[in-house]
Amino acid sequence: MNQQSIHQTLETVDWGPPPPLNKHYPGIHREADLWLESVGLTDKPGRLAKHRRIEVPLFAAMAYPTASRDNLLLAHDWMAWLFEYDDQFDEGDDGHSTDRARQSRESLLSILDDTSTVAREVPRRTLQSGLSDIWSRLRAVAPPGLRERFAGHVADYLESYEWETHNRRVGYCPDVEEYLAKRQHTGAAHPCFDLVVPAAGIQYGRVDWTNARRGRLEYLSSEIITLSNDLVSFPKEMEQGDVHNIVIILMRRHGHPEQEAVLRTVGLLESRIADFEREASGLARAPLGLNDDTKLYIHGLKVWYQANYFWSLKCRRFIVDQVDEAAH
Repeated sequence: MNQQSIHQTLETVDWGPPPPLNKHYPGIHREADLWLESVGLTDKPGRLAKHRRIEVPLFAAMAYPTASRDNLLLAHDWMAWLFEYDDQFDEGDDGHSTDRARQSRESLLSILDDTSTVAREVPRRTLQSGLSDIWSRLRAVAPPGLRERFAGHVADYLESYEWETHNRRVGYCPDVEEYLAKRQHTGAAHPCFDLVVPAAGIQYGRVDWTNARRGRLEYLSSEIITLSNDLVSFPKEMEQGDVHNIVIILMRRHGHPEQEAVLRTVGLLESRIADFEREASGLARAPLGLNDDTKLYIHGLKVWYQANYFWSLKCRRFIVDQVDEAAH
């Protein structure tokens, strides 16, 4: 199936209305470009143009519609950093190097270690310098508990690249259950959810972080994002020969024809959205109800998966583009 057919299939899903755009969106493009340049994420030829084509400011403005200007820029810079890091392993030899993934993880996680008393020297104009800048700004607006959650989620995300690079190196295609479990981390949704807290003005201590239903809602939102992204990126990843896509796994590991694999994935997506609505309603009806901060956080989880879908309709990240490929 081509890109247009995939989009037409996704239009049958009940996504609800697109989230509103953050009011600061029209004025952040220059600052967004300047940050990318300042930390060296656009040093390679074609990178700045690619960031502009995938419209990360639009994505951030949809995913964090009520954020202040500073928090919107923080979210943008984190999301742009994620795209840059992901492309490092999706394109070129690094995608098959478990050693490279491990070394990168160790280097980056040392930046997020608040317990260290040793001053860290971060090389300028690198992924490390970009993460260091993001972390210093997050520390200024996030309480210790939220910083610990964010750092833990980033650790899970970085570690997942060792699994992906190993699979590519040995030619292993995971089954659906294993893939979806790992995709909770490779998709990097959870650290993005953490940024909902400062972006929405949520008091961290008023959210019940031990509530199982809240955790289930995070899981479901992340999986909705995964399934949506896998559908949109399927034609591109099929052409590139990658196996980390549920449609491809259903075809290669489980023997489903292409159209059936796509429709099964859409069915999973619809079931996860229904599960999210059911869990959110159940949590709202709990004996103690929900305080305003928890309501805002759960709303933020829904806004995030809606934003991810509506942004994917507008960006060029999931399209095979020979000009883009030639730039790397």
